[in-house]
Amino acid sequence: MSRAHPVPRRLAAILVLAGLCLPAIAAAQPAPPYTPPFGAGHNVLIDEGNPGGWSSPQSLAAAVKGNEIMAPIKPDHGWTEEAQRLGAVPPLPATSGRPPQPVQRVGRHGPVLMLAIGNDKVLKLFDYGSLGSEARHVHVFEAFLPAIGYYVVRVDEYEESHRYLISAATGTLTEMLEPPVVSPDRGRALSWHDSQMIGRTLEVVRITPARAMPETVAWEPSQDDGLTYDVAWAPDSQAIVVTEINGKTRQRKPLRLTFKDGAWRPS
Repeated sequence: MSRAHPVPRRLAAILVLAGLCLPAIAAAQPAPPYTPPFGAGHNVLIDEGNPGGWSSPQSLAAAVKGNEIMAPIKPDHGWTEEAQRLGAVPPLPATSGRPPQPVQRVGRHGPVLMLAIGNDKVLKLFDYGSLGSEARHVHVFEAFLPAIGYYVVRVDEYEESHRYLISAATGTLTEMLEPPVVSPDRGRALSWHDSQMIGRTLEVVRITPARAMPETVAWEPSQDDGLTYDVAWAPDSQAIVVTEINGKTRQRKPLRLTFKDGAWRPS
């Protein structure tokens, strides 16, 4: 039987020393950066364990310097009505590992709208641009939907607006043109938009705890000004009921959209 070659003493000492240093080296490695669960380009920031905001528009502008975000010159006109909605939202439920006092679920600190994400994160949306300016970008809290665990935030820009449907569990943002209408089974939500600037658009998303997933709509409404539409969920949530109304004859033409082959289609 052959005998293994002995390790030289100097090499053995080096190996022992390296072994002792490995934990320290591993501990010194920086933690991987936290990647927010939403796409780059959104005007947002997510903080872990930090429910506070900035003390002034100046400190906000300094904190986000280089991101082309400017604090508003004066408060937005929608903040007064928003404050009433903020006050109606109940605080986060008490959970282990958190301070015993209630934690505010939604709030505003000057030009920063703050939304609690999970139990230890805060999503911050920054308002910027003065009223009436083309660079205007303002976030206004509209609702918290406890049935599905999502926030609805209106984003007002210079001449148009849209909504963010935001998961309270992950902070993931999904854009919709109008406030979402949740299906009776809470599995989906739709948005019906009708304007001269954009036209008529039906959007549908599938609701999961982590994110709202957009689904394809394989139906095009008529853009005829003489027609209007009523759009609603069927009671069983398995169809979207669309009623086309002729403004002259008052004739009503019903249509059902069902999800088939990966899209909402006329059935």
